[in-house]
Amino acid sequence: MTIKEEYYVFDYIINPIENIKIVEVITNYVDKYSFLNLKLKIAEELSKLNFKFSYNGTQYLIDCIYEVYSRNYIWNVNLSKEIFPILSIKYNKPINTIHNDIKHAINNMYFDCEEEILKKYFNYFELEKPKLKNLIFKVINNL
Repeated sequence: MTIKEEYYVFDYIINPIENIKIVEVITNYVDKYSFLNLKLKIAEELSKLNFKFSYNGTQYLIDCIYEVYSRNYIWNVNLSKEIFPILSIKYNKPINTIHNDIKHAINNMYFDCEEEILKKYFNYFELEKPKLKNLIFKVINNL
């Protein structure tokens, strides 16, 4: 390496404008990685309950849980007004279709999953079908 090349590398690293670009690239990479990592964790939780990932409703549910989690919503979130419109735009589907597909996925999970798994996951003494918000916040608590 020549002296000129060493100065070039040194200048590149300490130049504030280039540092900002490097930080932006790293930040974008980390954001993208954490986004994918969180969606994988959500999918793992849903797989414990035997959700079928071939259903559109399961994919909508993963995104729904992700949106609730990333926005730090608490129990009183209005899914129909705050979350489903986001999914509706993303998937170019009516809000009712999003909601019905999610309910369909939950119904199928309820009948496909073993009773003991549901009782243990939701801490139920008697078997009952989980409601959407209960499911969302139970998955979030388990992340």
